[in-house]
Amino acid sequence: MKVLRWIGLFVLAGLVFCQCGSKTDSLTTEQLYEAFRQPSMEYHPFVRWWWNGDKVEADELIREMRLLKEAGIGGVENIEIVFPGGGDPYYAHVGLDELDKVPEMPKAYPEFSQHKELPAWGFFIRHVDGLTMKNISLKALKKDYRTAIVLDDVSNHHINELQVDEPNNESKESIYERK
Repeated sequence: MKVLRWIGLFVLAGLVFCQCGSKTDSLTTEQLYEAFRQPSMEYHPFVRWWWNGDKVEADELIREMRLLKEAGIGGVENIEIVFPGGGDPYYAHVGLDELDKVPEMPKAYPEFSQHKELPAWGFFIRHVDGLTMKNISLKALKKDYRTAIVLDDVSNHHINELQVDEPNNESKESIYERK
């Protein structure tokens, strides 16, 4: 019975290393062990997180985000946002080269309307270390002058399986990143 367990463990380890591919090719045994013992956040569990309609309260949102971080949750997945689109470039326009004009107001987050129009129509994410998102669907019903996602001072991020659907959006990038 012990032999079967060891064989199963080696097969599982082989599958894990095959999946990792070139990420593990240059690592020592000690580095591999440490990566297995303390995996990066993209390998932690994910949550599907939603609220009932517009019942989001800032204090509760912040409390839940802290709990998720303390629990070691690696990211969020399966998010779908349908946005009306059609942002007005003449109303509070902040260009991608002017992100410093978006005021820092951490006590008022996450209420976005205090900013008039943000530089992104989907996600405007600022000052984050360790962002992981998976299976994200963003849809704008009308063409918008803004990009779908703006990352401002975001490090160690992974956005996988992103789908952006916006009318007449052949040449615009979906993600803008400023370090």
